[in-house]
Amino acid sequence: MHLPSFSIPRGSGKTTWEPTSSSTSTTAPCFHAEILGFELTGRPQIQQGQWKYNLEEVEEDVGQTAASAKAEADAAKARADSLSSQLEELQKVIQDDKRSVEAVRQEHEEVSRAARSVESRLILVDSELSRVTHAKEEAEGSRDFLQSRAEKAEADIVDLTNKLDDSRDLIRALKKDVQQSKELDKSRTQRALRMENELSEARQSLMEAASAACEGESTVASLRSVIEEMRRENEQLHENIASRRDAAMKERSKQNDREENAEREAQKLRLQVDDQEDVIRKLTLEKASLQKQNEQMKKRRLSSGFDEDRRKGSTTSLTSTITPSSSSDLGLINSLGGKGEVADDVDKDIKNKEVMKLPQRAMSNTSSAHRHLTYSAHRPARKQSEQSDASSKNISRHKTPRPNVCCVCNKEGGMLLSCQCGSTGCDKRAHILCISSVRRVNDNGPTILCDGNGGDKET
Repeated sequence: MHLPSFSIPRGSGKTTWEPTSSSTSTTAPCFHAEILGFELTGRPQIQQGQWKYNLEEVEEDVGQTAASAKAEADAAKARADSLSSQLEELQKVIQDDKRSVEAVRQEHEEVSRAARSVESRLILVDSELSRVTHAKEEAEGSRDFLQSRAEKAEADIVDLTNKLDDSRDLIRALKKDVQQSKELDKSRTQRALRMENELSEARQSLMEAASAACEGESTVASLRSVIEEMRRENEQLHENIASRRDAAMKERSKQNDREENAEREAQKLRLQVDDQEDVIRKLTLEKASLQKQNEQMKKRRLSSGFDEDRRKGSTTSLTSTITPSSSSDLGLINSLGGKGEVADDVDKDIKNKEVMKLPQRAMSNTSSAHRHLTYSAHRPARKQSEQSDASSKNISRHKTPRPNVCCVCNKEGGMLLSCQCGSTGCDKRAHILCISSVRRVNDNGPTILCDGNGGDKET
């Protein structure tokens, strides 16, 4: 009886199964398994915008290798099970042989030879089983190695995609900078063309002056002075542009600081608003309690008035006709218990005084993308004469521009930014949010709110 055996060598390139035969009478197939070792290359590299490493082929090879390794491991397990069953059968045969030796002493030599052969075969089976287990462990190790390599390849792909996105963002930023530089170059070229046109006109005047012999020298001198003056003006313009650009950068940094300070002030004002709302809530509660007390007093006085009418009779009717005029003039409670107008005016004056003690309230508009801050204060109602005086003052005030009024929205108060035209007589100012809404998206120059001479800017 010959037991099946197989061997799994390392480092081969493919998996093969070859049946073998032994010299014994009873033969059984023996297979030699060779497992391919697959070596992946290192980290994939990008050359000239194309992948040098094909991930799909790697995944196919890894899947096929893992499937073949799993099949070989299953076959090895099945063979190990068959060997164990054969081992049990051999043990049973040994026991039967021992019984036959005890029963038949004459066949002792043959039985001993059979026992020796069985023991040698058992040793072979044990060695073959250990070899199979070792091959199974190697197959599992190769499978784990391939899985780790595949995971590493996926991580490399993710890193490369992130780098590609970063490079695209950098390209967009560079394109934007190039566009801005092109616009600046375009404006410079236009200015240079204007200067060239002026120079060409000067040259034409020089040619005309050369034809006149008498006025030639004086004309050439005057033209040279004009050219020199134009050159100086050009240099001065370049210097002014550079200085304005520096001033704009400084003003932008100051503006950022002002915005941060404004945000801090807004937070403080929000806290003050919350405190003021608490105070107003307390005042409304106190007013409600006072109204309840007044209603109770009205009821009591009504009841007391009816009692007095019953007791006095005709004399109370005479006094009731006299008391309404005096009580209405004084703003007191009449005989029916009604409250006069003076009490309402007193309540209104108290409420207005309490509200005037409060600081200005900051209200945020959450509908827009930016945060707008407007300041409002509750003021008591003024008389008609005061309103007419205020309207006449407003008419005279609007005739002359005020430094604390926005020239865009014509609102007073808030944080205002002055015009950067450079004119000493310009007093134009505007809110930062109004300037940002009027200004273009790519306008990074100075903030000009007038026509350059202190007048109103044409829109």
